[in-house]
Formats: sequence, structure tokens, C-alpha cells
Amino acid sequence: MNEGNYIHQSISKSALYRFIKDNVDFGNYFQCVELYENDELMVRYALAPYTCDNISEVYSLSKSFTSTAIGILCDRGVISVEDRLVDLFKESVPDNVSENMKKITVEHLLTMNTGHAACTMHGVYKACDGVRAFMEQNNEYEPGTHFTYNTGASYVLSAIVSKFSGYSLLDFLNINVFRNIGIDGTSWCFCGGKRANAGGAGIHLSADDLAKFGLMYLHGGLAPDGKRIISEKWIEKACTKRTDNAINGDAHWGCGYGYQFWMNTFGGYRGDGAFGQVCMILPQKNIVAVIKSEGRDMVPEMAGLERFMEDMHSPDEEGAVCDIAYEPEKEYPQNIAQAGNIYACDPNPMGFTTVELREFQDRFEMCFSDGQRLQKISAGKGIWLDSRYTARHFIPTLVGLMPSDLREDIRAASCCGLRDGRLAFTVRLLNCPHRETFVFSFDEQSIRIDIICERDSSLLEPDARVITGRLIP
Repeated sequence: MNEGNYIHQSISKSALYRFIKDNVDFGNYFQCVELYENDELMVRYALAPYTCDNISEVYSLSKSFTSTAIGILCDRGVISVEDRLVDLFKESVPDNVSENMKKITVEHLLTMNTGHAACTMHGVYKACDGVRAFMEQNNEYEPGTHFTYNTGASYVLSAIVSKFSGYSLLDFLNINVFRNIGIDGTSWCFCGGKRANAGGAGIHLSADDLAKFGLMYLHGGLAPDGKRIISEKWIEKACTKRTDNAINGDAHWGCGYGYQFWMNTFGGYRGDGAFGQVCMILPQKNIVAVIKSEGRDMVPEMAGLERFMEDMHSPDEEGAVCDIAYEPEKEYPQNIAQAGNIYACDPNPMGFTTVELREFQDRFEMCFSDGQRLQKISAGKGIWLDSRYTARHFIPTLVGLMPSDLREDIRAASCCGLRDGRLAFTVRLLNCPHRETFVFSFDEQSIRIDIICERDSSLLEPDARVITGRLIP
């Protein structure tokens, strides 16, 4: 079991194993699970090579943090949920602003009831003035009458925090929330101009961080030392059904929406993000549950979590254990003739200029340059090895919306193996939920590296999937 994993003696190891294993077998690749009951840690379990303190992208779970910042500003009387967007940002109002747009309030932004028929983030993300770009997009319905999940609305909430606090959303949360509940080391990208954090996605947090956030909400807005962070009145408003979202169809995403929080079919509420990131608060059971995952369908995740909470204190089978991990590849090539060769790369979106494969007794290394920095990815032979490097973020935080030249600090655990007889690096990214495989092909004078997104190749732009190069004598 991972060092740092913990299962309370009252927890059924059989039930926990079944919950995790069933989802992994289905294709929901859990990374970690954490659960508190009555303020006591019941489960803290990560599947190696992941850990519960690993900080990574949590996608739309970011929205619940944005809502929290808005709540603090409302508690202080700086803004109100009745404030109209056009009044808060008079300088960004387009000349031809629509009558429906003039009616949008902070509450409409919080409840995803802006009247737009589709998400507006495509028009917002790369704009010089993201708020203006939001207001330029036609909202076909009268605000308050139509639910549309709209990450652009969350961006506008971030911009409101920045304008009326004088700090970025991240800094505002750090000053007023994070440092009081023990969260640090996080990051949040800017977008939409004016140095506003994305709001609807992009925050990086650990499972431990998410549990601290959930416990603050469970305790009615109090930090562990009793300091008031946000009012109980706001939490009651934010975390109860404020709008009908039955249009979504599925029960788990159609039984009500609050202020950037989803209502659960079995009570309580949650923040959640793409691919299975969950921070669930169940006041009636005094439970906070956290999941980080690379999932393909969150419905089995929700159903499995509900079953686990029903069964978690059931009598265990004699000798039951919960020991699940992602094992490194057991078969891998040895003595590759091309090891030590260096190749000049053809123009590619990754910006790689040279690539070299090196082989050692315990690992392979892919050494690469972008003309400014020499870096490497280490892939262990039968073991996971950690690497840190800076490269293009080729699985975007918001798929298809990230600037093409974006670079970020990437953390990964990698091992080597075989794919159709070729050397392959399995790369488990630790800064986001995803995995990739780098597959190497050689002939006498050239190299080809195919980058395969294990979950869904559509997450990669077609021209980012292949790197080719020629041998440098």
C-alpha cells in the first residue's frame, strides 16, 4: 500500500476495494479517494504512483472556489447578487448590448442562468477583454429562465472578484481562505485579459486540499481554529437548489444547481470537475468525500460512492485487504541500438528542436531541447520514476481553448514498456488527471515519436501527436 495511505479500522476494506476496483475496471481510473466522517479521517487512499498530497488540475471543481470568493465579497457588502453585470463593468459594455444582457445579475452568473444557449468560454478565453467578449455573445433567453452550464459565466465572476477586491481571484482566496485552512502551493492560470484567473477551471489542488475545503463548508464556513471564513447564510444559499437543471437529463446533473455547486441525488451537494474530480459535502451524514480521477463516465463514480457510504462500516471478510495500484510495465526492451543517437527535430507544435534517447541499467531517458533548455523524461524499467520538465501543455485545461504556445511546469511518473514491439514510455501526468504514451520508432537515419492520449486521442491536436527528426552525424 502507498506510504501515506490510511484506512480507519471501522472501514470495510472489502467495500473500499470493491468501490475502487469496480470503477477502475469500468474505465474510471481513480487516483485517490479521501473521506471524513464526524470530523475523523476514515479513508486516505491513493493508487501508486499517485498520492493524496499531489497537486493537480481539478477542472470545473474550480467553480466552487470562485463562488466562495463571491460569497465573501457579498458577506462584506462589497457587491450583491442583485447587482447587474452592466453596472459592475460599465467600461466593458458593448455599444450594441442586448436587452437580455442588461438583465444579467451576479445571481444569474452564479446559477448558470445567464440566458445563453451554449457555453460562452470560446469567445472569452483569448479575448483582450473577457468581460466585454462575454457581453458580446447573444443570450437568446431571458436571464433566469434557462439553465446552460457556462464556464464563461464563472470567468466573469473571477473578473468581478479581481475588480472589486483589487487582487486576483487566487490571491483573494489565499488571503481570506487558503492560509486559514491549510492550503498552499496551488496555481491558477489567467485568461480573458486583465489578468483574471480562469474562474471556471484551472485551479490545481490536492485531495488533501479539497478535503479541507469541504470540511470548511461542512462546518458552516469555519476554519479549523474556529475563525469565520464565510457566513452560514451564504452557504445555505449557495449550497441549496437555486435553479432547475433537469434539462441536463441525467439525475446526478439534473436535480438542482446552487451557486456553482451541484445538488446530489442522495442529499447534500458537491463541486465536481471533468474526468471525475469530486468534493462532496453531506451535512446529513456529517461526511466529506473527495475523489480525483481520470474517468470516462462519472455516473458509476457517483453510484459507487453512494454504495460505498452505505456499506463502509459493514462487517469485513476475514483477511480482507485493499491493495490497488497502477503497476509499471513488466516487459521492456533492452540494448536499443539507437540509444545515444541525437536527432534534429522537424518543426513541431511541441517546440522540440533536438531529441536523444539514452539507456541505463534501470531506465530510459528521452532528452529533448527547445533551443533554450535541455530537459529529460525518465522512464523506469519495472519502476515508476518521477520527472519534472517544462513543455507545451498539449492536453489543454479547457480542451481546444488554450493558447497554442502555452508552456507549463509538468510533473510526471513514467515507466517504459512495449507497444507493438516498440519502446514506449507510459507517462502518468501528476499535474493533471491524464496519461500519455510516447511510442518510439527508428530507422537508420530518423526517429518518430507518436504521442498517444490513453483516454481520448481527440484531446490532442492532430499536429501535436507526432514528432519526427533526422539523425545528426
